[in-house]
Amino acid sequence: MGTQLLRNEKVVQEHQLQQLVSSQLREADQIILSYFSELESALLKTPPFARNVNTSKFLTNNADAIRNHILKSPYIENIFILSANGQLLFPNKLNASRKEQEFITQNGSLWSTMDAFHPETPADINSEKQRRTNAEKNDDSSFSVSGALSKLSRGQKSEDLYAEQKSAVANSASLQPPLAEKKRKKVNTGHGWTVWRTGTETHIFFWFWDSNNQLTGLKLANAFWLAELINQLPDDRNAVDFIGDARIQLINEKQTVMYQWGQFEESLIENIQPKGQRLLGHPLDGWRLAYFAPNSNDDSPQWLLYLMFILIISAVLASLGFYMFREYRRDMRTAEQRVTFVNQVSHELKTPLTNICLYAELIEAEVDDNDGVGVKNHENSKIHKYSKVLTTESQRLGRLINNVLSFSQSQKKEQRIEPQEGSIDNTILAAVEMFNPAFEVKNIQIDMDLKASKPAMFDHNALEQIINNLLGNIEKYASHGKYARIESTQTDNTTQIRIQDHGPGIDKKLSKRLFEPFFRGNSKLTEGVSGTGIGLSIAKELCQLHGGDLIVEQNIKKGASFLITINTPQAASQATSQITPQK
Repeated sequence: MGTQLLRNEKVVQEHQLQQLVSSQLREADQIILSYFSELESALLKTPPFARNVNTSKFLTNNADAIRNHILKSPYIENIFILSANGQLLFPNKLNASRKEQEFITQNGSLWSTMDAFHPETPADINSEKQRRTNAEKNDDSSFSVSGALSKLSRGQKSEDLYAEQKSAVANSASLQPPLAEKKRKKVNTGHGWTVWRTGTETHIFFWFWDSNNQLTGLKLANAFWLAELINQLPDDRNAVDFIGDARIQLINEKQTVMYQWGQFEESLIENIQPKGQRLLGHPLDGWRLAYFAPNSNDDSPQWLLYLMFILIISAVLASLGFYMFREYRRDMRTAEQRVTFVNQVSHELKTPLTNICLYAELIEAEVDDNDGVGVKNHENSKIHKYSKVLTTESQRLGRLINNVLSFSQSQKKEQRIEPQEGSIDNTILAAVEMFNPAFEVKNIQIDMDLKASKPAMFDHNALEQIINNLLGNIEKYASHGKYARIESTQTDNTTQIRIQDHGPGIDKKLSKRLFEPFFRGNSKLTEGVSGTGIGLSIAKELCQLHGGDLIVEQNIKKGASFLITINTPQAASQATSQITPQK
């Protein structure tokens, strides 16, 4: 998105630059057009002698007056007058000066035909307007610049290049040839401009037809009109207000720079192409305005903006990440404090709970000893029942505290086992014995098939906690099945214990998450049943600490089945008894 925005911005900037270049070139062109328009008005008022009636007599008597006028007028370099039939009336070949003779020789072919001296018809004017409009649409006729520069660098003559440029302009704008090069309908009225080229020189004539159908032509003094035109154009002092840090060149048909203004270094222009250009109209056919400006490193600001954008996003993400990390650390400290608190409370509860269990058992033993001695049997039975409940609930609370302590140790990576010699089956029986009162209340039948009586090395408390957690789940979630079965098998180093029930079973989709801490499975199954959700995760970890695992068996027809696998190396005494004495 950032790249696309930068590209769009670059396109907009380029379009705005082209609009700016076209506007500034158009303003400069308008200054040139205004100058020639004012010059045209001034020239129409200067030669009153050309409008006299008795032409031959007047010119014979006033030739010196015409020459005098040429000397006084800074605009005019020479004058010619043609009669209606094309006869040269002035300068007269018989009494012409040397300068006038050269003028006649250079421009004789111009006077041989009258085609170059007829005013523009409305169609010509419209064609010229259309040419300029098309030039603006074509980016100010910029199609001719690069080709012209390259051809000049290869040594092509400027006259040939100018003719080629005029042809290109005519073809691209679908216009008629220039006014001085085409046949027009002769209309011996009006006035206009004619450009005439002889060798390497270019001459500009302003002409007009008088009421006697005579043609008067004024050859402009190139140095003066060009100086006057330059005086109208901006200079380096006020160019900043006009074009900023750019430079505009006025280039003639020979690709010679006639004038330029602007702050841009002239020495750098040779190394870059103009940003835009504009072909000038009559009488400066073949001239053009070229606009140069420094190649702004557009990519640098854009990539700088892009980099800033990335840095801002990175800073925002870093701040967000720092904030989340700080909150995470705070939550972790809070959770750790809570776990520590629960752990401490659990440890504190363990001592009075042990005493409660002990005295509950003592009460039950005392009742059994005094049964039928000085106390009524139904009272003994009631006390015995209460003590059983007290013992059972104390044991349940003890299992809960053990799970909390084990989970706390697991979170701190402090969970350990202490293998001791003993019998797997005896541990299973001890765990079942604790659940008998609860199972009797809920009418749960327990079947056992125990075949792991050989002494082995394992952690008795850990295995008892594993079995307690599984039997506790049967009591909570599978009691309506009224059935539980425990099987054990033993090899030399491995023991497997399978605990099954006839409860609702476990969905295969949930079996992978069943051993995650605090996950309690289906809400319908756990609704209204108390529990912490850490029993199975603790049981699985204790199995893994024994080098085994705890899994949920699949494809069970009814209920759920858990398979406990633990490494139980043979006890030292058992291994010694199996050694055969050497004879």
